[in-house]
Amino acid sequence: MSRLLDCYGAFLTPSSRNVLEQYINDDYSLSEIAERENISRQGVRDGIQRAKNTLTDMEEKLLVVDRTDRILAKLLKLEESLKASGLYNEYALLIDELKNICEEYYGI
Repeated sequence: MSRLLDCYGAFLTPSSRNVLEQYINDDYSLSEIAERENISRQGVRDGIQRAKNTLTDMEEKLLVVDRTDRILAKLLKLEESLKASGLYNEYALLIDELKNICEEYYGI
């Protein structure tokens, strides 16, 4: 869920994103978030569930995280193959640039 939040969090309302970040990234309990945000524990739970559903729905439709994972997996496999063949040094800069693009795009 943290990866989905990183990828699609900008599409949530600021308050939804804030609550979900506290829950996922900061590991606050529902009660702690409720106290910090001055809302009920049930309101926090409902807000977190709605935000999670939104992020999950976006990933199901857009597949950004899935595609990025597959691209990175292929890059790592290519890197291993090039190292095994002794050709890695010739392509190291290109592989690093591609990894950086993945990181910029998604924040891996």
